[in-house]
Amino acid sequence: MRGKWLCLPEEVSLIAISAGGPSGIFFASNYPERVRSLTLQSAVTKQWLTSKDMEYKAAKILFRPTIEKYIWRIISHLSNRFSEFMFKQMASSFSKLPYIEVAAQITDVDIKMFRKMNNR
Repeated sequence: MRGKWLCLPEEVSLIAISAGGPSGIFFASNYPERVRSLTLQSAVTKQWLTSKDMEYKAAKILFRPTIEKYIWRIISHLSNRFSEFMFKQMASSFSKLPYIEVAAQITDVDIKMFRKMNNR
């Protein structure tokens, strides 16, 4: 493409998914004039786990390819049998609010949707 210029849009709608969250946040904060909107979809918004973190070490063991499907089956089973308990255990992964504040806003439908999510 010698001699031709690539035309970039002046503004973009940015979608940052999963581990792309930090990159999307970085781009939006450093080039706000170029970003029409930023959507974070199941996105990481803080420093990801490192090998020093206990969660990282546990995940390396529990989510090895050879046993991951069994772990998810167990999580699914526990969610089906003890939905509210499992929601309480996992709530801190979805909100920075204290659990008592989250619990005050949760409905039976929310618990049902949480259970269905874990079944997937």
